[in-house]
Amino acid sequence: MAGNRALQQITTIMRNFIRISDVLTRYGGEEFVIVLPTADTTNTIMKSEEIRKSVEAIDFEDVVTGKPIKITLSMV
Repeated sequence: MAGNRALQQITTIMRNFIRISDVLTRYGGEEFVIVLPTADTTNTIMKSEEIRKSVEAIDFEDVVTGKPIKITLSMV
């Protein structure tokens, strides 16, 4: 359950950074794919870094009560 709550919160964060024309989907257990159809490489890298920093800055305190959790992302 805690893992699902963390994934839900991460999904919400990612949705805040993408456009209506972009596609966000869960690819595997804890893997996601974001398709940015009209973005160039520079903008894609910038967007990825914004998402990564936003997730890293959050203490996922409500995932496990009383235990802040730090989550990081790897993006390719």
